Amino acid sequence: MKKTTVLISVVLSLCSSQAAVPASQETSVPAQTAQAAPRPGRPATPLASMSINLTVGRGELLQFPDEASRVSVSNPAIADAVVVSLREVVLNGKAPGNTTIMIWHGESVSPYEITVQPDLSEI
Repeated sequence: MKKTTVLISVVLSLCSSQAAVPASQETSVPAQTAQAAPRPGRPATPLASMSINLTVGRGELLQFPDEASRVSVSNPAIADAVVVSLREVVLNGKAPGNTTIMIWHGESVSPYEITVQPDLSEI
């Protein structure tokens, strides 16, 4: 009986320690990059916001000097961010509009103001 209680406690502890975040809004890079993330209790240093214009159906590669540890997209219906390597993130335009993408790398966080324009090349 005592072993069952311990096993249930361990399972509940593991389940409750994992925060549920919608995958479309925030993603983390594989665990090997955890050392690149800011130390707990210490906020990331915000860098200057940059504006990026994208076209629906097209992307742009961002490269960082430090390992990317986390990505957050305020409106994933407009654009998304895909971590393609430890230091590279691709931003993709999905629908016309505006959104903000934040990318944590090293001890910094880079905010991007994204404007996605329709693809008018066919017209």
